[in-house]
Amino acid sequence: MIKNGIIIPVLILLPNLLIVIYKGEIETSGNKAHIILTVLENLSRFGTVILPIFYKINMDGPFYKLLTLAMILLLVLYYIAWIRLVRFNFEREYFLKRLIIPLPLVFAPTVFLILSSVVLKSIPMLLFSIVFLIFHYLVSRIEL
Repeated sequence: MIKNGIIIPVLILLPNLLIVIYKGEIETSGNKAHIILTVLENLSRFGTVILPIFYKINMDGPFYKLLTLAMILLLVLYYIAWIRLVRFNFEREYFLKRLIIPLPLVFAPTVFLILSSVVLKSIPMLLFSIVFLIFHYLVSRIEL
């Protein structure tokens, strides 16, 4: 089992390869989030990608195993949403009509990151994850 925290950002970023492989682009509403919102979203995203590298995954006891199970379920939900998005050619109209797609794409990775901060025993990761949740939601709400 991988104990290094590097696996956390790798698992979250993996579905983004679908955009590269299928040369897709998620249609947006044409609205642009304020630059401050975008900067804060990207800074917090950067923190959640870099910080896990410096921590080890804690699997001691049933509490951490339960958290890991919840994280796996969130990843499965996230991956399913990405697969469905690719299947429907990244079409905005389909994306917005089906609540099953946008909610997991916004909340599954951010809640996964919050839970990972507990498994990593990292307060900085928790703070970056919460900030990312807030600004990722706001930017997605405006731009999608």
